[in-house]
Amino acid sequence: RHASASDEAGAFEQLVRYTREVYDKQHNRRFAWGLTICGLDLRVCVFGANYILASEKFDLKAESGRRQFVRMLVYWSFCEEHRLGYDPTVRRLKKLGCWEIDVPILGNPGPCSKANARVDTFYSNTVIISADRQFGRLTRCFLAGREKPSNSESVKHIKHQVIIKDAWPEAEMDASNDMRDEVAHLSKIQRLMPDSSNASGAFPALEAGGRVCFSHDPRLRGSDDRAVEDNTRSLIGEIFDAINESEGGNREAEKLQMNGIPYRVHKRIATSPIGEPLRRLESILELVIVVADAMRAHTAILKSCRILHRDISNNNIMFYRTEDGMAKGLLIDFDHAIDHDQVSRTYHQQRSGTLPFMSVNNLENNDNERTALDDWESLIYLLCWIGTFGLRSDHANNQETQDNLRIGRWTNGNLDSIADAKRSDLDSDGQFARITRQFYDKSGNIAFLAKLVEKLRYVLIESGPETNCKGSVLKKPAKSDSSLPLMDEQRKQHIAELLKGLKTTNQKQIVVESIDPFKERVKHASNISKYMMEILGSYAETAKLVLGNGFADFPVAILDSL
Repeated sequence: RHASASDEAGAFEQLVRYTREVYDKQHNRRFAWGLTICGLDLRVCVFGANYILASEKFDLKAESGRRQFVRMLVYWSFCEEHRLGYDPTVRRLKKLGCWEIDVPILGNPGPCSKANARVDTFYSNTVIISADRQFGRLTRCFLAGREKPSNSESVKHIKHQVIIKDAWPEAEMDASNDMRDEVAHLSKIQRLMPDSSNASGAFPALEAGGRVCFSHDPRLRGSDDRAVEDNTRSLIGEIFDAINESEGGNREAEKLQMNGIPYRVHKRIATSPIGEPLRRLESILELVIVVADAMRAHTAILKSCRILHRDISNNNIMFYRTEDGMAKGLLIDFDHAIDHDQVSRTYHQQRSGTLPFMSVNNLENNDNERTALDDWESLIYLLCWIGTFGLRSDHANNQETQDNLRIGRWTNGNLDSIADAKRSDLDSDGQFARITRQFYDKSGNIAFLAKLVEKLRYVLIESGPETNCKGSVLKKPAKSDSSLPLMDEQRKQHIAELLKGLKTTNQKQIVVESIDPFKERVKHASNISKYMMEILGSYAETAKLVLGNGFADFPVAILDSL
């Protein structure tokens, strides 16, 4: 019999779950094939980064349907492995029990070709992040070394020198126009940031990286042995072109959308040093030291390289330990960064960030210019999140308590409602105290953290030199003061300012625009950021002093001196 709609939906749901497990377990998987068979009806599916394509039904009762099915099985039986979805640049060495990974060499010129598809090869016995989601960038991370193990026993002792990130981010077709390329950003940072910088060691060193290319048939030799870039178009070819032509033939990468699916490129990057997640820090005092290092790097990179990070989160601030055992902060993942020298202002308005830590501007996806203040705002949310839920699960509020926490509004609801909640929470000391009062305990370290975030909030929200800069909720323009003389210059200036806030709608109605403090603060971003860095740096030095004197917890008796 032929399948019912509910049977087909159930089979497809099961296939999606299985495919997710395939991505999670097979670390050399670029895309995946799948079949659904319901009664006499069969569909062939292909799963890629952010798309699922399904064929028309094969009717197995009909001769033509059976012929199509057999043809597909023959194709799968005899085609090359890369056409089955495997990555020939990530190879499992079964006898050794490790992964052999090719990473593009820096500075390869022009489009992919056999001549410039040069790579550095690394060996990994540790996968720290697997692609456990069906949609998105399919990010995987490996700890790896350069020396090939000689036998299965030596695999256990691979010296990890780099962390390799393999992902499918959105990108431009033309690599030279790719403004959000992490390799390009890190190359510029390494070139312009001196080793003597006070941010040295707080951002990744680029070892290798670029767009993944490989020969589609390594058995061929000569002019036909071409290396091909691994991207959405190279995977689904004619389908991609057909959809592009249906959109009017515009071949600009940012407009190549397949039912809302972005154009993605397979990229791989190797960096050092290898960082550890914040949850492995020993105390809140170390946390303050680490985030100060990361934000010092953030500040220096923006000043020297004009690169804005745009994704401050718990996953993008790491740490490592120096020879004296001190925790050193490390700002990583420049996938969402922008280079102010190469992009127009309109490019800044693309939404970026990690949900609990996204700035109000990014949540609202508004027209306000993005500045360092957006990242400082994200840092405040990150510190509040850790203050509420703890560095590790053994510190956190229990689930029953979490469900009733005010900070829960930062993840519940749509993006606009989350933005409204954050505007409300930041607007005043009293509102913000409703967040810090729910930090998970009352120890000296947590009180120290609460004081820090309260000061950072005050500087961000209330330290601007103008009234319109203060606060975080939208405001109405100030009313005119009728006591002013009719033709007084002050009154004329006031009226002129009011006129700037007026706009005419299609119905010819006059509407007064609200004043957005986040927009008004843009022109003061440099000074506000500098003040915030001074405060964070001061607290980090205090934390070092406390730890250096043998205190594990901040002495409550000296909190008032901060």
